[in-house]
Amino acid sequence: TLRQQQQQCSAVPLRFVRAAKQDGENAQRAFDDTLAWRKQHSMDTILYQPAPHFHLIKQNYPHCFHLRSKFGEPVFYEKPAQGDIKTLLSTPGLTMDTLLLHYASICEFGWQCLERDDLAKSVTVFDLQNVKLSDFAGANLDFVRKASAFTSQHYPERVGHVYIIHVPSWFKLIWNILKGFVDDDMLQKITVLRSEQEITEALKERIDINNIPPEYGGTSMPLGKSPEEELLQQLIEHNNNKNSSISSRIRANNNNNSNTKYNECKGKNCKFCTWKYARNY
Repeated sequence: TLRQQQQQCSAVPLRFVRAAKQDGENAQRAFDDTLAWRKQHSMDTILYQPAPHFHLIKQNYPHCFHLRSKFGEPVFYEKPAQGDIKTLLSTPGLTMDTLLLHYASICEFGWQCLERDDLAKSVTVFDLQNVKLSDFAGANLDFVRKASAFTSQHYPERVGHVYIIHVPSWFKLIWNILKGFVDDDMLQKITVLRSEQEITEALKERIDINNIPPEYGGTSMPLGKSPEEELLQQLIEHNNNKNSSISSRIRANNNNNSNTKYNECKGKNCKFCTWKYARNY
């Protein structure tokens, strides 16, 4: 009955209810699936764990947080066309599951640390510069597909807008096929852009020019140098340094890198040791 559905909905976070189109039973099922997924992958502690491959993954699959939109939304930039998932998978200790857990930890950092409002949304910029037709197959596509699947399932109603930029001329043919698998509500949130001028103008509609990186015609600091990325780097440094074996390897590898500084954990006064998750979902 309607009353039963309303009661079910009241016990489920609003984002899941909205994603289920107000269907209480489906919302509960989706929320239960997310809780089971989080338990299976220890998501409630993932931001406290060491990440020995963090920098390697970031180098071979560029992605970063970068300031906010005019509406206060966190902005995330991702460059799948510059990714080299095949190389990452050839690294000892790295598997597709490891890469997906890394991506999940990035999502957790975004929604548990940077933006703690459970109803907040984000802006994502997918840069396809230099993408080749062969990139729509193989390990790169497999990673993007799987990452997109779990983010839409376990982080519902988080999309404010998506910009797909630097698309090649032939992308239109692929996009016309892909659109058939995207619901109408999501399609309204996607903008596909090609030229540098239209990219900058479109981003300026949602993001202040001072918050757009210079790579896309803005006047902020370059990608990877934002306060959000600095905080993420500090968190990873903290977690890795608390693990003595990882710490020793990082320090050894860092002897020739004068740009990276490692700080000791301050125990009870450490902001990362005392930091708490915003929620358990």
